[in-house]
Amino acid sequence: MPNNNYLRYTAFHYVQLLLANMPLIYVHFLAFFVVWSVCRYLFLDGLLFFRHRVGVKWFYFYIFVLLALMVLVSLFISISFYQDRILFMRNDFIFLAGVLLVPVRAVFILILALLCSAVKLGELQLDVPFFQRFIDMLIYGLVGVLVRKSLNVDLQNMVWSDFWFIAVNKLLASVCSAGVFAIFFSDTWNLFFDVLVLRVLGWPVVSLPLLVGFIYCVQMDWREYRQQIPV
Repeated sequence: MPNNNYLRYTAFHYVQLLLANMPLIYVHFLAFFVVWSVCRYLFLDGLLFFRHRVGVKWFYFYIFVLLALMVLVSLFISISFYQDRILFMRNDFIFLAGVLLVPVRAVFILILALLCSAVKLGELQLDVPFFQRFIDMLIYGLVGVLVRKSLNVDLQNMVWSDFWFIAVNKLLASVCSAGVFAIFFSDTWNLFFDVLVLRVLGWPVVSLPLLVGFIYCVQMDWREYRQQIPV
C-alpha cells in the first residue's frame, strides 16, 4: 500500500497538472456553451422547429444529438491539447447519457465514444489500453443507467438535490472504475491511487460544474419546450 509521502506527492502532482490544464478546461466549457446554443436553435427555436416531428421523443433526440456532439468535442480536445492526456471528459457525457436517455440511445453514445477512442490516426488499435478504456466507459454508462432508475423523475421536476445525487454518483462511478483498474489491469495498487486521486481532485473542478450545468441547461430547454408544444 502507498505510504503517506507517496499520497501527498501524487496529490500535489495532480493538483499542478489540473492547474496547468485549467485554460483548456474553460475552453471545453466554452465549447459546450457554443454547441448547446447551436443545437438549441436548430432543434427547438429555429430552422427545424416548424417540422411536425415534435413531442417528447423529439426533445430527447435533441439531448441525444447534444451529448453525441459533446463526446466528439471532448475527445478532440483531450487528445489534441490536454497535457499528458489525462482529462477525458467523455466519461461525464457517457454518464449523462445513461442518466438522461433511454438505455438504447445511451448505448449508441457509448459505442460512439468507444469507436472514436479506438481509431487513432486512421488506425484501429485493439490493444490493452483500448480494453481499459472500454471497461472504464462501460462502468460510467452502467452507473448512469442505475442512477436513472433510482431517480424516477423527469427533467421538469428535478431539483438541486437530484443534481447533487447525480454528481455524487458520478464520483462513485470514478471510484469503482479505479478499483477495476487496480484489480484487472495492474499488479500494484499504486495505479489505483493514481487514478483515484486524479478523479477525486478533478470532480469538483470538472465533473461537478459540467454535470450540473448540462442538466440545468436542458432542464430550462424542457420547460420552455413544454410551454410552446403540448407534450
